[in-house]
Parts: sequence; structure tokens; C-alpha cells
Amino acid sequence: MKSDDLFGSSSEFDEEKYQKFLDEFDDEFDQEEFGEIDEALIREVTFEAPIELYDENLDLDALRKKLEQERKEEEKRNSKSAIKKPLSIHHGHRARVIKKFLDYGLESFAEHEVLELLLFFTRRQGDTNALAHRLIQEFGGLHNVIKAEPHDLETVDGVGENTATLICFFRSLMAYLSEKSDIHAVINNATAAGIFCCNFFTQHTEETFIVLHMDANNGVRHISVISRGTENETAYYPRKVIKEVIKHRANSVIVAHNHTSNNLQPSAQDVHLTNRISTLLDEIGVPLTDHIICSGRSFTSMQERGLITK
Repeated sequence: MKSDDLFGSSSEFDEEKYQKFLDEFDDEFDQEEFGEIDEALIREVTFEAPIELYDENLDLDALRKKLEQERKEEEKRNSKSAIKKPLSIHHGHRARVIKKFLDYGLESFAEHEVLELLLFFTRRQGDTNALAHRLIQEFGGLHNVIKAEPHDLETVDGVGENTATLICFFRSLMAYLSEKSDIHAVINNATAAGIFCCNFFTQHTEETFIVLHMDANNGVRHISVISRGTENETAYYPRKVIKEVIKHRANSVIVAHNHTSNNLQPSAQDVHLTNRISTLLDEIGVPLTDHIICSGRSFTSMQERGLITK
């Protein structure tokens, strides 16, 4: 059938003739080899272009070849898109670490895994596990990594300014929350005082001297940081202690400082200044209950050792 047979003198499309054309086309087309005919494509190829562009005789062989070529090209494109790259051994690792944390908390984590999780937030891609191991190996443990200064952290390969800042922020945040959450804790004896003060000093890399202002029920009303020193020593000033005690209206006082070394032995200066503070506090009617010296999780009580005589 010629394509111009499908149109009347007014060039209007004759649906009946079009259907007859499709039936003839189906008879010649090998459906078993090429599959179903796309009628929309036939309409597009044969009738939607301007009438004057059509030959009198429609070349069905050329149309079949065109359709088959397009089908093969489509199959080739689909086949390429279906090929998946092999998954990396790290695929989904971050999601698994985060899920482990959400399900079980940090108690189920090794030290390097805690640090690895923290590093996720400054290294959006890549393997943070290896960097976590390097940091722990360099500083000797998670605790020391958290206590390290930014310039020291940045000497480790893979640690930039953002990572060093986040680690130091994390340390400061822990100390900040510790100070806030410990308010109103009750301290009835030297052991409770020692545990409380060691927890406070955990995140401090330098020696620090503090005053615990106690209320009438032996609860911590306020913590004053009197001074911070170097890694090896700090100074504490009796008159500054008195000023803070009056300001916070303490009923009694415990003072404490930390040694960054493993030495818990009070120095001669520790004993002298402690008794000086005790004498000044007696003058305003506020007793000095104890002076605690901490190193890591260990502590000693100067009161229990009989070193507070005033």
C-alpha cells in the first residue's frame, strides 16, 4: 500500500486505511525474530513528518533494519548500565560503625573505633580506620590523643586543622560538661572527694588548682578554678581562695590539684600552702575539709595523711 493511499484529497488521515496498512506490515515483519512492532514508532516514521517528504512506496525493509538497529543499540546501553563495579571491602563500613554505636554505645568499641567514629565528621570520605590507628600509635592511647595539643596532632600524616580542632573541642566539651554535671554531687568522705576530683581533672592536660564550695549538706555548690599551670606545676594563691569562698558563700571547702606525673606525694610547698589556706578559712568561719591530690585515676588525701594541722 502506498502512503498517499492513507490520505484523502484533503490530506486528512484515514484511520481505517492506516489499520489495514499495519495488518499488511505485520504479515511481512518477522515477529518471532524482531519481537512486537511499536505502533507509535511506525506512526512517527510513516505519518508524522510532512506529507511531501514521503516516497510513494514505503520501504519496509529499510524500516525493519532501522527498528532492529535501534533495538540492538538499546539492549547494548541497558547491558552496560546493568554491569556493577565490584564492591570495595570498605563499602558500607561507616554505616555499620554508626549502627553499632547507636545500638550498643561506646562500651562495645575498641579505642581505635572510638577515634575512627569521631574522625567521620571531619573526613567525609576515605578510610579513617588507618588514621585512627596512626594517632593511637603516635600518642600511646586514646586518652593521650584527646589530651594532645593541636600543633602536635597536626604532625601526624592525615591530620589537618579541622581534625585537630575537632579533637581538642571534644576534650574541652567533656571538661565543660563534667564541670556542669558535677554540681550538687554529695561528698561525705575522702574517697568520694578523690573520685570526684579525679573525674574533674581527667580532661586537663596541665596542672590545675580548684576549690569545691560545699553547702550545709556536703553537696558541691560551685567549682572555682584558681589557677592553671604548666604540665609540671601550678601555683595557688591563698587570698584568691578566700575571695572565691566568700563570693560563693561556702559552708565548707575542699581544695584539690592534679599532678600530670604519676607522683602523688605532696611537696613541702603543698603542705605549707594548704595549712596557710586552712588558717585563713578558719578566720572567716569556713573549715577546710581536705586537700586532694590526683594523678590519673589515683589520688591521695592530705587530711587522711594528717598533713592539715591548722
